[in-house]
Amino acid sequence: SGLTFARELKATTSIPVCLLTARSEAEHRIEGLEIGVEDYIPKPFEPRELLLRLRNILRRGERTVAVAAIS
Repeated sequence: SGLTFARELKATTSIPVCLLTARSEAEHRIEGLEIGVEDYIPKPFEPRELLLRLRNILRRGERTVAVAAIS
């Protein structure tokens, strides 16, 4: 499943993960966020909202890299 894949990915890398899924129940969203994904977007979604959420995830990653480079 996507949650299993995301869990394995988060356990082995620092790649940001955004789950886009048809599973919109609260327990699935909570599980996704508990495993460390940066965002969980259930279908249906607005394409513009998806782009903005992805930009925010990437922007947060840039700040982390900048802080790490300064340290």
